[in-house]
Amino acid sequence: MSALEEPQRLEERLAHIERMLEDLAQRVQSIERTRGASVASPSTVPESPKEALSVEPGIPPPPVVPPLSEEVAARVTPMDHEEPLPPAPPPVMASFRAQPSGEEENWEQLVGGRMALWLGSIATFLALGFFLAYAWRYFSDAGRLAVGFAGGALLLALGEYASKRVERWFSEGISGAGIAVLYLSIWAGAQRYGSFSFELSFVLMALTVALGVVLALRHDAISLGVLATLGGFLTPVLLGTGEGRGTPYPFLTYVTVLNAGILVVSLYRNWWALVWLSFTATVLLLLGWAAEGYEPVYRWQVFAFVSVNFALYLAAACVRCFVRRTESLLEETLLVIADAGVYAPAGYVLIGDALGRFPGAFALVLAILFGGMSAAVQRTARANHSLRVSLGWLAFLFLMWAVTHQTHESVRHWFGTGDWQRLAQLIISLEWTLVGALLLVAGVVRSVPSMRMAAFFVLGAAALKVFLYDLSFLDTPMRILSFGGLGLTLIGISWLYSRYGTGTQSQQGEAKPA
Repeated sequence: MSALEEPQRLEERLAHIERMLEDLAQRVQSIERTRGASVASPSTVPESPKEALSVEPGIPPPPVVPPLSEEVAARVTPMDHEEPLPPAPPPVMASFRAQPSGEEENWEQLVGGRMALWLGSIATFLALGFFLAYAWRYFSDAGRLAVGFAGGALLLALGEYASKRVERWFSEGISGAGIAVLYLSIWAGAQRYGSFSFELSFVLMALTVALGVVLALRHDAISLGVLATLGGFLTPVLLGTGEGRGTPYPFLTYVTVLNAGILVVSLYRNWWALVWLSFTATVLLLLGWAAEGYEPVYRWQVFAFVSVNFALYLAAACVRCFVRRTESLLEETLLVIADAGVYAPAGYVLIGDALGRFPGAFALVLAILFGGMSAAVQRTARANHSLRVSLGWLAFLFLMWAVTHQTHESVRHWFGTGDWQRLAQLIISLEWTLVGALLLVAGVVRSVPSMRMAAFFVLGAAALKVFLYDLSFLDTPMRILSFGGLGLTLIGISWLYSRYGTGTQSQQGEAKPA
């Protein structure tokens, strides 16, 4: 059948269907008129169902329309369709950018592409860094910095130009190297050459951090964030931070602003690898700087900056819990513990000597902070068990640290003459035993497993201290007092468990009669 005969056959079928529909409509109208006449004249109503069936004409079944062939159905175009869809565009020449999902890159693409880009970017960054450190002998101030800023701007422009023409990872690497070079140039202008004032260097660093944030968010690329982060933290290392041993404000401000920008973009994209990278780099960078450039005269200023960075990472680990009120991720809980574990000894080293007769005040403040945060999680996000328990344990540990340290200092102050250290160790052991006993009683009475676990921890530490440390220097009366107090406490705890169990069993026994 030719293409010209198919539309004619279709028209004939449509006309046949229309005639059958008209015939069917006429029969329906005839039936309705017959029913109306039978209702109007009762004499014509049939006396039996058989007569009624004989009067009403039968309704024929609907006509069977043969289905259209697939070729004809595919050629039928609706009448209300305005115009056909435009043809699909031809394949673009740069279609090599899209890679099949699930297809692994071969080793040649990995080595010749990504690895070469990373090594080349690092080598270029190091070359510019050493150039800036060397060029001050031969160039003017403007010439020294112009090379650095021009190199950073050129890399950024090349990255943006390549983002629409080549693989995504290539443009990200080039742009990240450009950001790192800008960090390097600003630091050189502020610290190495003295061309920038503190205010100007701070503004330029803030703008560079903002630029890195915008590029990372625009390209949605963690690699760009990693390169910018590494470049930012390598900047003071390449130029040196120990020369001059002057005011630490520019360096500490630089680290704080850099951390703030990295944490903002990392939390927005949920890039926890970048958060941990910046945290580790901050700790290493501050330790390296403290070994060369720290002076005790700046202890409170350095402590303030360290506290600000501690608060930044603590907020980064807890903000999702308080905003979304969901269970914290493992990375967030570990960041809280690591942040507290680094800040507590660092803060005490900085201001411990300045606390005088109250060395436990710093640990007490941390205990109140983490205890209040644990209570806040309990009120706002009760389902977040991991973060609440972690904060509670940190509060408890810092409280024990404060009590122990303050007891040792108080005994030294009041009994400075004679053998005051033995007395201090005996009192500390008794304190630990008493605290463990009180926690255990409270845990059994209120049926709180975390309290009982903390009690076992404290009592175990007290037992080890008495057997392994106190026994080596205490005389016989002190040994009797120390071991007697510990032994009676442990016997009382055993009786408490034999009498009341863990508290849950007693509650279940009370609930049985109900």
